[in-house]
Amino acid sequence: MDFLLFEFNFSSYLIPSACLIVFLLAYFTFKQYLYRQKYSHIPGPPTEGILEFFFGNFNTIVKCLTEKNIIPDLYVQWSKKYGSVFKFQIFMKYVIVTNEPNAIKEILINKNYPKNEKIYSKIGFPFNERFMGLGLVTETNGGQWRKRRQIFNPGFHRSVLINCLSQFNEKTDQLMEKLYKLADGKTEISLFKEINRMTLDIISSVAFGFCIDSINFPDNQFSLNIIGSFEAVNRCLTDPLFMMNPLNYWKKQKYKKYIRDLRNFARVEILDRLRDLHQNETSVPDDILTAIVNKCKDDKIEIESFIDDFITFFNAGQETTANSIAFCFLELGKNTHILPRLREEIDSVLGAKKEISLDDLTKLEYTECVFKETLRLWPPAPEILRVSTDDFYINDFKIPKNTQINLSPYFSGRNEKYFPNPDKFIPERFLNEISSYAYFPFSLGPRNCIGRNFAMIESKIFMS
Repeated sequence: MDFLLFEFNFSSYLIPSACLIVFLLAYFTFKQYLYRQKYSHIPGPPTEGILEFFFGNFNTIVKCLTEKNIIPDLYVQWSKKYGSVFKFQIFMKYVIVTNEPNAIKEILINKNYPKNEKIYSKIGFPFNERFMGLGLVTETNGGQWRKRRQIFNPGFHRSVLINCLSQFNEKTDQLMEKLYKLADGKTEISLFKEINRMTLDIISSVAFGFCIDSINFPDNQFSLNIIGSFEAVNRCLTDPLFMMNPLNYWKKQKYKKYIRDLRNFARVEILDRLRDLHQNETSVPDDILTAIVNKCKDDKIEIESFIDDFITFFNAGQETTANSIAFCFLELGKNTHILPRLREEIDSVLGAKKEISLDDLTKLEYTECVFKETLRLWPPAPEILRVSTDDFYINDFKIPKNTQINLSPYFSGRNEKYFPNPDKFIPERFLNEISSYAYFPFSLGPRNCIGRNFAMIESKIFMS
C-alpha cells in the first residue's frame, strides 16, 4: 500500500515537472528565435542543429583557441566570405564585427560606446580576485573613467616622458651589455624574456621611482608576481574551460596569490610615498606614483582604487611594450632585407652617440615605420569590445541597441583595401598617409591607450 502511494505521488510530480520543462524549453526557444530575427539581415557563419541554435559558434572559437590562434584570426577568415560587416553567435548572444573605417570612427569617437562590463570585469577581477579592479583599462563607467584619466594624463604626456630619456637609455644599455656578454655563439636566450625584464625595469623606475633590476636578477619575486598575474588574466580570457575543471583548483589559488602579493607590494609603495610626501615633499620624485598618491591624499579616494591604476600602468608601460618590441625583432629576423636600410638610418642619425635625444628620435623616420608596421600586424590589444547604447547603422545594416561590437586592430590591419599585401612586412607603406580609422593599434577616441607615447619612445630607443 505504501509503495502504491509513493508511486502515485511520484507520478503526480513527474507529469507537472515534465510539462514545466517542456514549457520552459519552448519559451526560451521562442525567445531565442525572436532575438535571432533582429540580426537575420546581417551575414555571418551559420549555426546548425539544436545545440548551435543555443551555443552558436562556440565550438569554432574553442577550436581556434586550442590551436594557439586568436579569435581575430577567425575574423580574417570570415570577412573573406561574409564581407566587412558580419555577425557570429556565442552562446545565446550575437556579436557584430567590422573593419569599416567609418564605422570604427563612429563607434570609438563620435558615439564613444562604453566597454563591455562582463568582459572587462574578467581583466579587473580574474578568478574573482581584484587585479586591475576598476582602473583606467577596466572601468566601464564613463564618468568615473574621465575623472581618473584627467588625473593621470599629465604623467604620460610626451613632454614629461622626454625628461626621462636618460633612464630609457640607461636600462637599454644595461640589457645590451648583458646580451653582449651572452653572445658567445653557444648560449641560447629568450629575447622576449630579456625584453620583458628591461621594460619592467623601465616602467618601475620611470613611473614609480623604484628599482627592481630584473635584467640582472630575473627571478625576483616582484617579476614572478607580475608574470603570474598576467597569466591569470590570459587564462580567464582565452581558456573558457579552465574555470570549469575542478582539477585546476590549486592552480587558481596560485594565480590568486600572485595577484594578492602584487597588490600588497603596490599598497606598501603608495603608503611609503604618502609618508615621504608628508615629511619632505621636495625630495620626492615627480613621477606617476606621486600623481597617484597626491590625488589619493587630496581627494581622500580609497587606496584600493589607486592600486588598480598602479597595476594598470604596469600593463600599459611594460607587458604590451615588451610584446611589441619582441614581435618587431621577430619580423626583422624573418625579413632581413629590411636591415640594411634600418641600420643605415640609425648610423647616420646617431653615429657614435651613446645616448639618444628627442631630436634623434624625430629623425628616425624609417625606424618608426618599422615599428608601426609591427603594430599593424601585432597590435598590443588585438580586440576592442564595445556595446551599442542605441540603434545605428554600419553601411546598410541596422545594428540593434545593446549589441556587443568587436573591433580589432589585428583584423583591420589585414584589410587589403588599405594595406595591399597585408601579410607581408612592408614598413615603407607608413611613409605615406594611412587612414587613422583603418590603423589604430592604441585604440582611438577618448579611451585610447594612455601609454602610447611611452611605448613609441621606449621602442625606438631600444631598436636603435
